[in-house]
Amino acid sequence: MPPTKQEIRLEKKKKKMAALAAVAELNDRDLGLKEEGTSSIADQSCDPEPEIKRPKIDEMSPEKATFTKEEYKELKKALEDRKKQLKNVPKIRLKTPGEVASLDIRACDRTPIFLEDIQHLVMQTVFGKESPQTPWRWCNLEKVQQITHTVILFIEGIYLYHFSAYESLFQETNKIFKLKLETVMPPHREGRILEEFASVPLAMSQREILIRQYGSLEAALEVMQDPVVMLKSIFPIEKRNGDKEQEEELHPDDVFPRTKLLLRPLQMVDEGYPLPLRGELATKCRDYLLTKDSYKEVTPQSPMFGLDCEMCRTTLGFNELTRVSIVNEEYKTVYETLVKPANPIIDYLTPYSGITADLMKDVTKTAEEVQQEIRELLPADAILVGQSLNMDLNALGMMHPYVIDTSVIYNITGDRRFKSKLQVLAREFLGETIQKSPEGHDSVEDSVATLKLTKLKLAKGIDFGDIVLSKKHRQKRKEENFDEMLAEIEGKVLKKALTKPKKNLSTLIVSSNATGADYEKFMEARRLQQTAEEQENAKISCFMKKSNKAAISKTCTALLDAAFALTHVKINPDNLVDEKVEGTLSRVDQWISKIWNSMAINGVFLVLMGGSPLSSSGVSLMEVKKLSRSDKSTQ
Repeated sequence: MPPTKQEIRLEKKKKKMAALAAVAELNDRDLGLKEEGTSSIADQSCDPEPEIKRPKIDEMSPEKATFTKEEYKELKKALEDRKKQLKNVPKIRLKTPGEVASLDIRACDRTPIFLEDIQHLVMQTVFGKESPQTPWRWCNLEKVQQITHTVILFIEGIYLYHFSAYESLFQETNKIFKLKLETVMPPHREGRILEEFASVPLAMSQREILIRQYGSLEAALEVMQDPVVMLKSIFPIEKRNGDKEQEEELHPDDVFPRTKLLLRPLQMVDEGYPLPLRGELATKCRDYLLTKDSYKEVTPQSPMFGLDCEMCRTTLGFNELTRVSIVNEEYKTVYETLVKPANPIIDYLTPYSGITADLMKDVTKTAEEVQQEIRELLPADAILVGQSLNMDLNALGMMHPYVIDTSVIYNITGDRRFKSKLQVLAREFLGETIQKSPEGHDSVEDSVATLKLTKLKLAKGIDFGDIVLSKKHRQKRKEENFDEMLAEIEGKVLKKALTKPKKNLSTLIVSSNATGADYEKFMEARRLQQTAEEQENAKISCFMKKSNKAAISKTCTALLDAAFALTHVKINPDNLVDEKVEGTLSRVDQWISKIWNSMAINGVFLVLMGGSPLSSSGVSLMEVKKLSRSDKSTQ
């Protein structure tokens, strides 16, 4: 009797399952061979026949596979479990800014990422979809809810040179990490690593308090960050030698430090500001000049100057500089000039630039002359203020570290991506009408307006004019929309009831005596008033060990109980001399391997190398721990 259609379909399913099982077994076997280690390329060329061969296809042919119903069900369940397992593995996928920072790229073509980029990744691994910051600029983090814990190992004292020049010594490290990125690290002894990553457990333990105080975690972290330290890694900034307390005093007209309004390096990259970095930016800015050969460290009393430029379209196909205006804090014009572009003007853009053919008739001053005059005019700690100042600096062909951008510090849309025109900001906050002259824009008028807006914000408070930061705006909106707020709260409660409980918010911080970083003291000094319940739910355990080895051992024994673990060790420069460097770096490789082997599956491991007095070029290594073949066989 011929088989029925149902029996034929079932038999085909069994054969398909057998084929999938065979492929899965071959993949696992290949993975096992890689994990056990293969012979070198030279050895392989001498021995064309590997010791372990794959079975011939006909030996595992689906046609020869016969299953009982029970075996078929078991095979089906195993394949479904495997599929589910693969779907639930977190993954870090690089975007273009991450790819061009990879150590696989030639150094001359590489553009590093920033420590702040790494902090954003760490924030998302800890807070998941509720993270106040995400690494959207340079990578995507997939399946973030499946992350078991986040472990950071910061190795102070070694930097990019050591990892690149002695890469062969990092055998275990290279087996673990596929993602290796150059990262701009803070200057030596600035303690920025401590502050940058201590903000993660602080945000975890004081989440509710920070939200009550600032309106959101995003606003809290934005206010707490100090942009000056990382700027020192990029620009030639001299260290302060004067009375620090006196220099930290506020300007008489300000209610908070004006340095808090400075753009951070990461913001400058996002906004298109010229920076002295390698890679694509170096190509674009190769002919640009710094506004000074060296800078003084900016303080809350540093002078501000409003800057605005006007441009006209030339035969080159884009706009070139034709006018520059600089105004001081008293709104007096300290520099004003017309500029003859290098190429003939084909469109004066008069409605926007205010420039006419008559104005430019006898102009002879070149952009190069303007650059030198600005370099002589500006003090070494000058803060430049303007609306979308990146356009003006690019037109000037100059780079400057201290910038306040009114299109960034003011936000009336509630979304950082959408900015308001200077004309709108002047009308809304200054009650002034600008850019209405029939002769076109006036660069002096625009410079004065940006300075007035900045000084107004400094007098009112950091959240003034910024809906994103303004807690008062959110409270007002909630009061006006009480029913909507109630529905939102009910929805959140229901959502929490239907989802799994949050993972443990405990934090482990381990450091060695060599680092000199007293994390416990740092945390205590910045700890806000917490309720007993908040203290019980969010524990931060800090340990300072006598040696690097002891710090690594403590980390390995305790990290499984923490959602976030940070270990900070330091390599003594004496151990990096020629006769000791190889042994030292081999030990570092063992430390990395030891922590990796102690981690849970789906844990995120980041290794940071930097903090050397010799270079700000550091290394970031990152990987998600997946289920290995040996782990699978024990299940």
